[in-house]
Amino acid sequence: MMENYKEKYFKYKNKYLQLKNQKAGNFTQLELSSYFTTLRPGVIRRLNIEIGKFESLGYIVELGEPDLNIIYVTHPSSGIRNKIKITEAFPQQKRIINNKLVDIPAIVLLADYFSANIKLIPREQSNILIYCHGKPILKQSDHHAYYSIEKAIKESGIVDPHIYTLDIVENPDLLEDGFDEEFLTRYSSNPLFDIVFMPDCGGPWWNLQTSEFRGFEPLLQIVDKILSIIRPNGKLIISKIVKDGLYEAIMKRYTGNSKPFELVETPSIQAIEITKL
Repeated sequence: MMENYKEKYFKYKNKYLQLKNQKAGNFTQLELSSYFTTLRPGVIRRLNIEIGKFESLGYIVELGEPDLNIIYVTHPSSGIRNKIKITEAFPQQKRIINNKLVDIPAIVLLADYFSANIKLIPREQSNILIYCHGKPILKQSDHHAYYSIEKAIKESGIVDPHIYTLDIVENPDLLEDGFDEEFLTRYSSNPLFDIVFMPDCGGPWWNLQTSEFRGFEPLLQIVDKILSIIRPNGKLIISKIVKDGLYEAIMKRYTGNSKPFELVETPSIQAIEITKL
């Protein structure tokens, strides 16, 4: 089973700290930890996605020990074990931490790279976030719900929208997990979005309605958390409501600030618009 990306991140981090302390007794764990304060645990998911490509095919993936710059992949049927050097793409470097020169493993540089490349979203503009879409939206053919997105923007009175797509695969504007606590916490403390559109999500939104269904509350909590990243009077538009009774549960939870939203392309499919109070 594939490890949770956060567990993987902390495994890398903790092993690195342990190894560095073994190799250089004059470096304390506190000093070395200072380097990681700028890293977001969520950004290591990109490495998790790459490893996941092997694991989805049945390969066994192992972290190199003691060398954190190597991973091993074992073929599921032949049993052949191959070594992959992460350093080929992200060479190990020396960095100055607390005025001391420290070797930084490639695995850490990879996390640092994706951390530095998290897109900064200006607060002063009107921001539209489209969940679960793996490429930017520049024209009508870029999204099956393009006209519904356009309708939501127009009805909100936004004249100069800046649209960001969000997904954990392919090439969206934001390569992140929109259901992850780290992502939601980051933006709930500083809401930047005027409209969030969830037209066709898989992941927890789908699983909690199907194979992992355990009542409506976990699904309603997802709605609560996504609302937290929206500015006051902004809109959350949700579709792919497949579980019987979920539509009614959402409307009841947000009585007074929710209403049906008609999708332009597929008006027969249920969707809900919730206003952030």
